[in-house]
Amino acid sequence: QWVVVYFYPKDSTPGCTSSGGVVGLTARNNTFADTSGSTISVSGANGGQNGILEIFGNGVTAGSLQSSYGNPYALLINPFDMTLSSGATSAGSNPNLNINTLANYSQIDLQALDNITLNSAWSLANASSMAGLSLTAGNNLALNGDITAGNNWNVSLSAGTEQSAGGINLNGSSTIQTQNGNINLFAANNVTVNGGAVRTIGGGNINVVTLNGN
Repeated sequence: QWVVVYFYPKDSTPGCTSSGGVVGLTARNNTFADTSGSTISVSGANGGQNGILEIFGNGVTAGSLQSSYGNPYALLINPFDMTLSSGATSAGSNPNLNINTLANYSQIDLQALDNITLNSAWSLANASSMAGLSLTAGNNLALNGDITAGNNWNVSLSAGTEQSAGGINLNGSSTIQTQNGNINLFAANNVTVNGGAVRTIGGGNINVVTLNGN
């Protein structure tokens, strides 16, 4: 089986508070198996917010994990439909993540097997070094609010695969905006912008790729 690890710690200096970052472990369509005695750590430094742990694989549950993983801010196992909003964070197969809390991370990489839906306007403050927001949905990715990213943020959205017909939908007047960062959009089907826009206002590139749509 293949296991791919993504680890994005927040920038820090000695003595500074920093968040734990995001770890993603995936066995794709294979069985996920870990080893007793191993450790997965997403703890924050110096009292910083703990990180997010996402695990994908057949047969895996919180009870079946052999590794020690501490107390992550969110433990997401095979998340199916994910919602991002100003509401309280909840786990389970259809989790909601609070966007204000996510803003504590400088690298945000979230995945869901089916859909990801943003239900609130999301502003990402200026970053002192390059930062990134990456959302990957196995099917559709819908924005019901703006993504407004400050200096040094790149934004990447991906919806669907070669075997699915997922698309990116900016509903209503929803807009994706960066300052000097890049915007990358990939969809198996269409990227649909209704009354909103996709733009950078201080430099940066916009790249849009669709496999079977527009």
